[in-house]
Amino acid sequence: MRVSIQTDNLNKLKEAVNCNCDEVRFGSEFCEWKIPSLTVLKKALKIVTSHNKKFTYITPKISSTNLKKIKKQLDFLRDYKCRIVINDLGVLNIITQESDLFPHLGRQLVYIAARCPWISFDSDRWTEKKRLEKSYHQTSLNFDPMIDFLNDFNIHSADVDWIPQSFQYYKDLRKKGIDLSIYLHLIPITLTRKCHIARFFQETNPENCSKPCNEKSLFLKQKIMQLELFLWDNAVFRYIEPSREEIKSLRNKVNEFIIMLNSITKLENRVEINDFISNLQL
Repeated sequence: MRVSIQTDNLNKLKEAVNCNCDEVRFGSEFCEWKIPSLTVLKKALKIVTSHNKKFTYITPKISSTNLKKIKKQLDFLRDYKCRIVINDLGVLNIITQESDLFPHLGRQLVYIAARCPWISFDSDRWTEKKRLEKSYHQTSLNFDPMIDFLNDFNIHSADVDWIPQSFQYYKDLRKKGIDLSIYLHLIPITLTRKCHIARFFQETNPENCSKPCNEKSLFLKQKIMQLELFLWDNAVFRYIEPSREEIKSLRNKVNEFIIMLNSITKLENRVEINDFISNLQL
């Protein structure tokens, strides 16, 4: 079982490579305006490999504005045979032309209905309720045509969310040849191309944004439904603290645990990260 640290910040990357992890994921998962420049990407790769860690590059959904930028980065990375996390079908199309890169399906392309925190099963029929719950907690990967689609693109690994009700269905995916990586804390609920963090901090130009999200996130409280959510980058998240029992239950179902470094998880330096990894008791 390997542990990966994920960050889109070069300063936090320097903390990540000095902790007890097996791999480092670098790049923006959600915001295309945080895609690093090629110069920064080269620095990140050098830092990670010099610490004998595996390097994975993570990419977000993107518009045509940044497609050429991603293409240049992938052209550079193919010489290093990197794993590329894909959250955009346009990026997947580019990677099919780069045989030396290893595509990995990002969680934005893996649909899980249970990400929605306000669904309820109001049915008087027990059998109907169980059918709905089963459907609700499975992922798009449990749909056989989706597996066929991934096989066509030579994709054999994917990211999933920390949704305990879905864990029972992850084991079947292993049997279908899909290696799973699971995020430990943050479940994305919704996202937008326009960044609300930037709007709140009066950032008007996304290309020259000072990136307040590198240091800040916003706590959102839905009073009627008593939901506590977080806004970070251009995404809204639920936060879940994983238990040791849940960690143990996943040992034969997933290959990788992913820890995100940001202001929500409050894991931002090597001491905090190492303490957390140690408490996982993997």
